[in-house]
Amino acid sequence: MMSLYRKYIINGLLVTIILVLTTLLYSNHFNNPFEFDDSHSIVTNDAIHEVDIVKFFTDASCLTSHPGNQSYRPVTVLLNALDYQFSKKYNTNPEFKNRPGYNPFYYHLTSFFWYLVLIVLLYFAFFKIFQFSIPEGPIHWFSFFATCLFSFHTANAETINYIGGRTDSFSTLCIVASLLLFIYPKTRKFKLYYLTVFLGVLSKQTGLMIIPILFFYMIFFELDLSIKDLFNRTIFNYRKIILKNLGLITLMSTALFIFTHFYLTPESANPTNQSVDKITYISTQCYVVLFYLGNFILPTNLSVDHGMELITPIYDTRILFGLLAILILTFVAYKTSLNKKHRAISFGILWFFFALAPTSLVPLFQVSNDHRLFFAFIGLALSLSSYLANFYINHKDKPAYKIGLLLLLIIVLSGFSYGTRQRNVVWQSSENLWLDAANKNPTNGRALMNYGLSQMEKGNYDVALDYYQRALVEWPNYSSLYINTAIIYGVKNQNDKANAYFKKAINKNPNDESGYYFYARYLQKKDKNKAKQLLEKAVELSPNYSSAKRLLARINSGGNEGLDKVSKLYEKVNANTNLSDLIELSQLLYQLERYKECIDICHRILKLDSESFVAYNNLCVAHNQMGDFANGIKFGEMAIKINPDSKLAKNNLNWSRSIQKKIKNDQ
Repeated sequence: MMSLYRKYIINGLLVTIILVLTTLLYSNHFNNPFEFDDSHSIVTNDAIHEVDIVKFFTDASCLTSHPGNQSYRPVTVLLNALDYQFSKKYNTNPEFKNRPGYNPFYYHLTSFFWYLVLIVLLYFAFFKIFQFSIPEGPIHWFSFFATCLFSFHTANAETINYIGGRTDSFSTLCIVASLLLFIYPKTRKFKLYYLTVFLGVLSKQTGLMIIPILFFYMIFFELDLSIKDLFNRTIFNYRKIILKNLGLITLMSTALFIFTHFYLTPESANPTNQSVDKITYISTQCYVVLFYLGNFILPTNLSVDHGMELITPIYDTRILFGLLAILILTFVAYKTSLNKKHRAISFGILWFFFALAPTSLVPLFQVSNDHRLFFAFIGLALSLSSYLANFYINHKDKPAYKIGLLLLLIIVLSGFSYGTRQRNVVWQSSENLWLDAANKNPTNGRALMNYGLSQMEKGNYDVALDYYQRALVEWPNYSSLYINTAIIYGVKNQNDKANAYFKKAINKNPNDESGYYFYARYLQKKDKNKAKQLLEKAVELSPNYSSAKRLLARINSGGNEGLDKVSKLYEKVNANTNLSDLIELSQLLYQLERYKECIDICHRILKLDSESFVAYNNLCVAHNQMGDFANGIKFGEMAIKINPDSKLAKNNLNWSRSIQKKIKNDQ
């Protein structure tokens, strides 16, 4: 009994250490901004503003405001909607006062919570597997290292920092939970793993890969069979027990996948790249697998977007080396499955292949993506840990080997930890993130464009335009590039060029709702009727596109709603001065481009609260809009003094400084 208690205590302590260390590793990521697909899945997605479970599970368009990215992932939508409510209710950051539901801190907080839950489950999954394969060793320490290897791995930072990456992290959580519920006899008896399998499939389609994982778990660790036994009649002796445990769940989960994919996924969605030759795509994935293996061993080439191109011909040396690596791993998986002590190695390799199979066999627009490694690297962490565990057991009587192994493990985990902290820093701003991606692949049009976008937000319009033009050379059919180039020309009052690029954007991709929205935003004062038509088209393409719906409502109302609200707020603050009403009035006046009045109201706010971040920030942008960049700098610096971490205030101040510098240079 005491030994059982001792086991519980040791496992509890080791898990706690892992959780504490992992939290410390990611302590600098919680305020990182929305990036990449977060813009249309969260920021402009009206569907997540209310928790409507029935709608989420019946309407796949809820996932995103961008039709081309829509897919049936109701659990992911539900998580986003809950985070929106969480952020809206508990936000205390003044930067998000007028949009409290969009504070990324709360989205990161809940995503990280589920990551910690995954780590706990993963530890015990590793523990049970090592009990089957190498029971004579210090299993808790093997499990500890395997879990640390995964939870500290630098590649995971690409998923944890990317809020949209919760599709991978939560589906992986469901997969590991399913495995654990399957391992324990009591939970298997009551079919509890059915629930987590379904949740995994409804989080991301790759969740279906739990079925082959459960199959090989049974084969290796319960039936004591090898891969070799799959090719002789031995396997047929166990068909009843296999069908009893996996037959029904396989049929049900596959049916769920087929139904949701073919009947609930919107017609507008195109998750696959149909224009790509499948043979070319699959052959390129041979190199991608090799690329992923390299990032597992030495994760120094991670990127938010590699912009990797398809490789031709199929006999390219990169493909051949990748194919060789796959064949070697397959051979290792076969050989290690023959020995019970080494089957965890084989199981981990198969896990790696199963995790990558969906994205390797179905052509996607992005040839490679680092967040695909999240699920896959669990397998490699298990394989490597199992190999080292066997090495330890075989040399446990040799102190030099044990010390050398311990030092190696410390160096590896320390290196991964350092890399994770550094990747968190890269994700702290769009500027850092996309400059990193552009530097790693100078021909990546999307990376060049997004870095240019970060410069445009800072007011560095010439720099932004230069990057857009460079991106157009690499990706001439990328509609977003034409949209952003048009916006720049609009800011520069080069209206002919602005109109031409907006039209090119729509011609390049007539199904991209953002082209119509941004063109409408540009035309709203020049041609309201045309702007209205464009917005109606944007909303038709994307019914959940919140920005387009708000602008359309404003145009349809003739701006009267805003004017009425301003009048009522003026009456309230003149009758009874209230700080929150003054702040709301200043924001509304800015939106209505009544900048002088906005400035006056901000000064009234400062009389009541001399440390008001919102007032100083609004003074900065209002002065900028009036061309008074000297005062913009003055008040922007004061805003940052109050809230040094505000990215919004930093961007506004950079806007003031960049224009002021340009004016001085022109003089």
